[in-house]
Amino acid sequence: MGILDLIPLDYKHKVTNFFAQNNLLDVYNIMPAGIRSSEEWCKEDLDKLLDHCKSNSIDPTRVVISESILSTSSHTPFIHVHCPINLMTIDELDTLPEQLPTTHFNYLAGNYHYDRFMLLQGLYQKDILKCMHWSAYRKINTDIHRNNHFENNFLDFCKSNLPRTMINLDVHNKFPEDVLDPSQYRNDSFIVDANNVDAEIFKSSAITITVDTLSNTLPSIYDSDWHTVEEKANLTMFYTKKIIKPILHKRPFITCIGKGKGADKYLKDMGFKTFDNVWDESYFNANTPKERVDSIVELCYNLSKLNVNEIYEDTKDICEYNYKILIETDWIEWYLNQIQTVLHIRQATT
Repeated sequence: MGILDLIPLDYKHKVTNFFAQNNLLDVYNIMPAGIRSSEEWCKEDLDKLLDHCKSNSIDPTRVVISESILSTSSHTPFIHVHCPINLMTIDELDTLPEQLPTTHFNYLAGNYHYDRFMLLQGLYQKDILKCMHWSAYRKINTDIHRNNHFENNFLDFCKSNLPRTMINLDVHNKFPEDVLDPSQYRNDSFIVDANNVDAEIFKSSAITITVDTLSNTLPSIYDSDWHTVEEKANLTMFYTKKIIKPILHKRPFITCIGKGKGADKYLKDMGFKTFDNVWDESYFNANTPKERVDSIVELCYNLSKLNVNEIYEDTKDICEYNYKILIETDWIEWYLNQIQTVLHIRQATT
C-alpha cells in the first residue's frame, strides 16, 4: 500500500486528476516486487526501481515518490516530494476546551528506545520529572544497559517505576495493554498516535517534549557525528502525530524529529514557527544524538525555573499562529504544489 492510499477519500480524486493532467505516475503503481516501503528505501532500492523503469520504457522523471519523511534530497531522476499525510488526517484527533496549563512539561516517552530513555535519564538526574506529566510504557533491561550510557541510579529508578501509563493524569504502573482499550494498539505493543486518551495531558502542561519514533539511535553511535549515524543506522527526517498534537492543542514544543540536524527548517518550510525567539533552540543543530539530548535537558532545566503562566503568555501567539496554519492550510494543495515546483524547476533548467 502506497502513501497516497492513506489520503482521505474525499480528496483522493484531486490527486488523481493532477497526476493525469501532468502525465505523472505514482511509484506504487509501477513498483516491482522485492522493494521495501519508501520509509526504508536505500540507494539499492532506488537503483532497482530505476532499472525497472528502463526495462519497461517508463520515464523516471514522471514517477512521483511521495514520502512522509521530510528530507527529499535524493539525487535520482524521480520526483521526490514530501507528502504531509499526518497533517491531512488531523480530523482523527479531538481537542479539549481552552484551559491554562498547570505544570511545565509533558514527556510521553512511550515505548523504549535509546534516545527517549537517555532524555528521560537526563530529566530524572535534573529532578525535572516532578514538574511534568511523563510516561514510559516498557521496562528497560537494566542488566544489558548498565554497560552503556545509562547510570545505575537511573536504572534502579526504572526498575521500580516502570511501566508508567497515564489515563486522564491518573498514573498506572502497568503495561498500557492492561489499562487502555485494545483498539488503541497496533501489533499488541505500540500505542496508536491517533488516540485521544492523552488530550488532557497536553492541555494541562505548558510545553510538550517529543522524541519521535525514527530519531532512535544505538548505544555505539550515540556520541557519533550524524555522518556516522547515517552510515550505521540510516539518517531519516521523519515526524508522526506526536508533533501535531501540541500544535493542535495550542502548546509549544521541544522536539527531536528523526536523525540529523536542522529539523526546524522542515517545520518552517511547512509554514510553522518554532520558538527560537522565546528560548534556545540550538538543539536542532546539535552535532551528535548525545549533544542533542543534553541540550534539551539543559533547556528544560532552565525552563523549569520559570513560572508556568509566564511560559504560556510568552508562547501563546506562536501557538495560535501554528494552530491556524495546521487547520487552515489545504495540505492536499500544499503537496501538489511541491510536485509542481519540482516540475517548474526541471523545466527551467532543461
